[in-house]
Amino acid sequence: MFKYILNRLTERSTWLGLLALATACGATIEQALADQIIAAGMAAAGGMTGAAMALAAVLVFLRYRAVAQKQFGGISGDLAGWFLQRAELWMLAALAVSQWGGVL
Repeated sequence: MFKYILNRLTERSTWLGLLALATACGATIEQALADQIIAAGMAAAGGMTGAAMALAAVLVFLRYRAVAQKQFGGISGDLAGWFLQRAELWMLAALAVSQWGGVL
C-alpha cells in the first residue's frame, strides 16, 4: 500500500488534484510565497534563462514594494498594474540578453 501511495505521488495529476482540493477548501498562501514558488519553477524549467527572468521579476518586485510603501503608503490596483508592466519588460530584457549570442 505504501509503495502504491509513493507511486501516485510521482504523478502530476495527484499534485494538481491536491492543489485544487486545497484551493476549494479555502487554503491560501501569501503573494510573496507564491511569487517565490513561481520564480523557482521558472528557474527549474528554463535553466539559466529562466533563472535570469525570475531574478529580474524578483528585483522588480522588491523595488515595487519599496516604492509602494515609501511613496504611496501601500499597494493599490494602479500600482499593481505598474508592477506587472515593469516586471514583464524586465523579464523580456533578461530573455533577450540571455538569448543574444548565447550569453546564458
